[in-house]
Amino acid sequence: MINDDLYKDIKGEGISTSKNGGQYVKNADFLKEIVKSKEKGKLTRTAAKMIILICSNLIKKMHYVNEEDGKDCLEFAIMDCLLYWDRFDPTKSNNPFAYFTSVASNGFAKGWRRLGYHDFPASIITRLDTGAIHSL
Repeated sequence: MINDDLYKDIKGEGISTSKNGGQYVKNADFLKEIVKSKEKGKLTRTAAKMIILICSNLIKKMHYVNEEDGKDCLEFAIMDCLLYWDRFDPTKSNNPFAYFTSVASNGFAKGWRRLGYHDFPASIITRLDTGAIHSL
């Protein structure tokens, strides 16, 4: 979905490639980069690339009818992650991947609301009248 050069082939320390060519972030490497960034008081370039990769992979799980809306929401998610990176506390948690995934998800929702949509896209709403819900 994303064709911009910024999101293609993000390479760096801590970014791995899967068997099918996809890229992903290793949590342990991400934690090291965030700790290094907190020590410097500034987000490292590698950590920023990891955040961009997390956001660009997370948007693949969503569907937008208008591709421009998806790009706008992606930018909101990246912006939120870059704004709030310093609020992750490695003494409380050793899982920065979960923290940044949550921040990015909230950023996508914020972008969606700022675009003027107040509900979820119709493409991701599941109809409940199909009778497919069962209770035990």
